[in-house]
Amino acid sequence: MGADMLISFVYFKQGVNPESIKKKMLEQADGPVIIAELLGRREDGSRSLLLQENDEEPKTFEEMKEGFKDAINKVFDSLYYRDVASFDFMGYTIYVTGGLSWGDDPTETFNTFERFWAMPELITDIHE
Repeated sequence: MGADMLISFVYFKQGVNPESIKKKMLEQADGPVIIAELLGRREDGSRSLLLQENDEEPKTFEEMKEGFKDAINKVFDSLYYRDVASFDFMGYTIYVTGGLSWGDDPTETFNTFERFWAMPELITDIHE
């Protein structure tokens, strides 16, 4: 049995300052609209909200919002780590990380990117 190649990525419109996108995402994560979004997702179970790094389910909406903000900050902090490559494609800058699935995580940044995509689209769908 061999290892699988696992990759994860995030992308933003080419030429847009990542810090401005980060700021908008943090505002969305802390806004009142996110509570209604979370209630809907929570009831139908369509998305995993396990955004705590310690694998504990958040107990309150405040904990969820803090988990979202933590995930956003970590993604933007990791864009230029050595285990992340970036390239421009069709008007987007794509940041990718990955490696083989031999037990440990493929890269240090892999789970950071995966946590990012577990957030509601209301937060992640800001691509100016």
